[in-house]
Amino acid sequence: MSHFCRTISSVKKKGGFTLIELLIILGIVAALFIVILIAVDPARRFAEARNATRQQDTRSIEEAVLLYSTDNKVLPTGIDVTLRMLGTATSSCGIICGGGDSASFFIDDTSAEFSAGTFSNTQYDSGNNWVELTPAGQIAGSGTYSSSIKDALSIVPWNTLSWLPQAPYGKELPNLLGAEVGYPQGNASMTNNVVLLHLNELSGVAIADSSGEGNPGTAAGGVGLGASGKLRTALNFDGINDRVVIANSTDINSAGPYTNRTIALWFNADTTTGRHVLYEEGAGVRGFNIYIDSGNVYVGGWNTAEYGWAGTWLSTTIATSTWYNVALRLKDGTAAVVADKFKGFLNGVEFGSGSGGQLYTHPGDVNIGRSNGASIYHNGASSAAFYYDGRMDEFSMWNRGLAPTEILDVYKRGVLRLKYQVRSCDDLACVGESFIGPDGGGSTFYTEASSTSLTIPAFPLTNVINNRYFQYQATLETDTSSLTPELTSVTINGELTSPSCLDLSPALVPDYLASIPQDPLTGNSQRTFYAIKQTSGERIYVNACSSELGQEIISQR
Repeated sequence: MSHFCRTISSVKKKGGFTLIELLIILGIVAALFIVILIAVDPARRFAEARNATRQQDTRSIEEAVLLYSTDNKVLPTGIDVTLRMLGTATSSCGIICGGGDSASFFIDDTSAEFSAGTFSNTQYDSGNNWVELTPAGQIAGSGTYSSSIKDALSIVPWNTLSWLPQAPYGKELPNLLGAEVGYPQGNASMTNNVVLLHLNELSGVAIADSSGEGNPGTAAGGVGLGASGKLRTALNFDGINDRVVIANSTDINSAGPYTNRTIALWFNADTTTGRHVLYEEGAGVRGFNIYIDSGNVYVGGWNTAEYGWAGTWLSTTIATSTWYNVALRLKDGTAAVVADKFKGFLNGVEFGSGSGGQLYTHPGDVNIGRSNGASIYHNGASSAAFYYDGRMDEFSMWNRGLAPTEILDVYKRGVLRLKYQVRSCDDLACVGESFIGPDGGGSTFYTEASSTSLTIPAFPLTNVINNRYFQYQATLETDTSSLTPELTSVTINGELTSPSCLDLSPALVPDYLASIPQDPLTGNSQRTFYAIKQTSGERIYVNACSSELGQEIISQR
């Protein structure tokens, strides 16, 4: 400030600014302008900065491939006419990335593009640049967004539909220890997952473990299969003798001490009167459990306390005929008493934290829907068998303590949904054509419900006839008035990349690139979200698949 005052003083004495003073003033003005620009629309400014990085990255990849080709008289192995995402992953690399025929390639991802459509209980949030439910829509539980009618200028096929939600919605947890990428938030990492029961069985007694760790369950007592679930289908327990048993293994139930453990599941109880055990592991009176007792759900278990063995249980109230996500998180295996050894979460929110010492169990089977027999509860031990009465979905066990944000994300996957129908039309008003789903009818939708992909949703369109015009309708749904799905972009007729990624690092690193670039928002080394192919005339085409603000970023020559 003192320098600025001296500058003004010098103007009065000398009648003008020196060159250095002018440069200082211009620098200050420029800095203020940038601060104001970012403050006015920060989300857009950050998106523009990421797009600039993508432009530089695509050029770097293209130049590296061309230099390799010049030196070796051949393209790196794997580059051909098929568009492939760069990365080390061998699966879940199929995404929509750019468009082949520009006349029928459309992206809605800006305020102007979304505002050209029709909102019903939905709105465009210009601060975050996404479509969401209005407060009234959140209370009602749903709303729709109908896009503007797209004009391809001629009759064309409509082949693909992709969208970018802020997080996975209505989607089961990933199989085989997978790690999701591409979503701005909520990507699930299944590291240390040891049991994953989607509970989608329709026949038999074998209950599949999708974790890949080999811990399946066996249904007994006539468990009801194919019941209406929270995500897909669920198991229905009768409260009399139904149960699922997972045999004891070193993965899930050694004697201890345990380091970290998380158990999570969805349940919808038919009764909360009396005691009903949802999950229990261990044997004798030493183990962990989740159970219902007199209108409350309890989570906890047995541990060493400062003065010997003790139990810790946490509880919160619940109602019947309502879906809940409950999780028990156990923390570290130190012998010292720790304040937050046990944590309970209901619908993603912590409802209690309890102290405890080192965590032990007697080795035994894991029972789902029934107690193990001689068990201990918040009010003492009991040898009676307590059975669960109600439905259960998406049971998971992890040999690590999930972070509170991860537990909340598991809940959001179940209560938020985005689903789509489309129509192609022979006139600009789409008179006479109805929105349809994958089967060509009005009752099915394109959704993530049955998707096993580790990245953002991309679907081939089916039963859509060739036409000049096209329109999609997104339905946003929520099971809680405090949350809404958030839709960032929709892509129509984009090019679908290969299911497997292409690893160019052996050919290009370190001689031509220090490392393979990764998208600044969505990419990692496994899936970079940059794609490459060879076009006519042996030209190289590189596309930034996650470009924003409706900008298609391509490097090609």
